[in-house]
This record gives sequence, structure tokens and C-alpha cells, in this order.
Amino acid sequence: RQPLRAARWPCSTASLRTCDGLNTITLRGVIGTSSPVLGLRPTRSFLWRTTNEPNDDSLTESPSTTRSAILSDIHGTAIALEAVRKAVDASAPDHVAVAGDLVLNGPDPAGAVDVLREMEAAGATVVSGNTDIAVADFDYAAAFPWMAEGVPDTFQAATEWANDTLGDDRVHWLRRLPAERRLRADDGTMVLICHASPGSQTA
Repeated sequence: RQPLRAARWPCSTASLRTCDGLNTITLRGVIGTSSPVLGLRPTRSFLWRTTNEPNDDSLTESPSTTRSAILSDIHGTAIALEAVRKAVDASAPDHVAVAGDLVLNGPDPAGAVDVLREMEAAGATVVSGNTDIAVADFDYAAAFPWMAEGVPDTFQAATEWANDTLGDDRVHWLRRLPAERRLRADDGTMVLICHASPGSQTA
């Protein structure tokens, strides 16, 4: 059997290539927006297509092909999330995953959670990021372990505002999100969805 290799799926101009030693994965994505107050990365979406066909550039569908849309770092920017959601829906991927940092540091954390809950109800996998820990439980040591002397007042103010804006029901939803999820694609590929790296939301 040929090692699984990723075929490019044309959806935008930004791309990221990674290799895990067995499978080569090409991600091509669309870039959204996010407030730069905490220097956090922008909302982004990637379409990931894996196939065990030997021709990487072939866009011919086969029974062993799985397409996944991967979003991350929403940061409370609901309007960007909604735009990315529409683009993803138009592409009709087999699976959608959202990899954390969902609410902190954006203008509309409640709106972002409402969209994410709709996406989850439609089958998307959603996991939490380190800033989601801060907003849900004010656990700054877990969310920002590199800040051994404490987080700045601006971080605390942003976190408290996001928590207040969400309200109890949305905070409960945020709190119950897992740190990571493992999924098996139709072609047999094991996919780990996490915010930072396996076993860590911060490193």
C-alpha cells in the first residue's frame, strides 16, 4: 500500500506544509481577522484533503479521500468566523474541526460562541485553547504558564470582560470542551485535533 499523501485542494493562497514522517499534509487556507491587543494569531481556515492515490496533484475523488476544514484562533471575532463558515460550507468538506482560542480578545465573544455551537450541532468538532481556560475559570497559571510573575492587568480585564459578556450558559459550554480529540478519517488516517501540540494547550 502506498503511504498516505496529501493532495492540494484549491481554496485560497496561504499554505502550510507539514510532515509527520509518514504522511505529507498540505493545508491551504483563508485568512480572517482578529484584534491584535494580545498579539494573537488571526482567525484562519484550512481545507485538508488526504488520499492514498499516488498522484498528489489529482483532484479526482475516490472512496479513500477525506476532506477536512480546520479552523483555529477565532478570538471572539464572530463576523470573521461567520465569513469563514460560509466559505467552508460552500466547499462541503467531510468534516469540520475548530482548534481552540475561541473567545478572548475579540469584540463579540458571545456571537462567536453562538456560531460555534451551531457548527458543533451540525457535526463540527470543537476543542479548547489556553485562552479559553482563562475565560472559563480564570486559571491564568494554566492558560499562561510562561507568565510566572502573573498576567498583566490588561489580560485580566479582557478575560473578565469576555466571561461577563458570555454569561453562565456559554461559559458552561466553553468549560466542558475537551483539550483534544482524536478522529479517524474515512481513509484510515488518525487525526488529532488540538490547540498547540499533543498533550499541551500552550506549547
